[in-house]
Amino acid sequence: MANGYSEHFVQFVAKAREAWPTKTICAGNVVTGEMCEELILSGADIVKVGIGPGSVCTTRVKTGVGYPQLSAVIECADAAHGLGGMIVSDGGCTTPGDVAKAFGGGADFVMLGGMLAGHEESGGRIVEENGEKFMLFYGMSSESAMKRHVGGVAEYRAAEGKTVKLPLRGPVENTARDILGGLRSACTYVGASRLKELTKRTTFIPCAGTRKPHLQQPVIYQRWRGATRQRYPIPLIASPKWKIGRYIATTSVPIIPPVMISNAGSSKAARLSASAIVLSR
Repeated sequence: MANGYSEHFVQFVAKAREAWPTKTICAGNVVTGEMCEELILSGADIVKVGIGPGSVCTTRVKTGVGYPQLSAVIECADAAHGLGGMIVSDGGCTTPGDVAKAFGGGADFVMLGGMLAGHEESGGRIVEENGEKFMLFYGMSSESAMKRHVGGVAEYRAAEGKTVKLPLRGPVENTARDILGGLRSACTYVGASRLKELTKRTTFIPCAGTRKPHLQQPVIYQRWRGATRQRYPIPLIASPKWKIGRYIATTSVPIIPPVMISNAGSSKAARLSASAIVLSR
């Protein structure tokens, strides 16, 4: 369900565990460590994390409720893994790099919707406009979804999703190959021999002040074991905004923002290479 913050839902999870003690139970969605722990202690094996990050979700706009997805993943992963549970990062991925960041933040699984929409295997309704074919893609709390599954939008609530038209993208195999290739490359950049090690090899730091939208974000930096004082961490991928209040500043090192790498030989670039706080779990 979209809102896992319900006492009735917690009780339902407990009853489900009592009824099916050997089955795997996945419960959600939540975005905080406390509620993640509550669901696991009630019997859930896996917790779904994410409120409002989906590409066709408008919950944050309609309700003002939400949580930065990477922050939620990091916080909930810490809580779940401490109790032997697992989490699914649900939503917020638009590139293979986003998938890598979700795993780097501690997610055990990553759910994809928009990245896989519009393909031949997606099963969406195809419409034609001006001789070009499009596939309809809608959020599960959108007006389209509620009309199809529950007969319409109830008078007392608003739709929290939208419907978009996507150009046909062909077979999903090519997109899947691109995502897997990005994940493999991410692991090689940070020295992870397998996907499970990615979170152990990842450090997130804030990086701002650039003019390119995809770089106006924190960045994952490589941190070799035993080299925490390395002066020039290697930039990996830009990361969306996330809450860093509970993280500890461990050291300060001179870092060249990714946008300045091509100009690193100039004196201007050197002056722009400001010290940045490295944040580590």
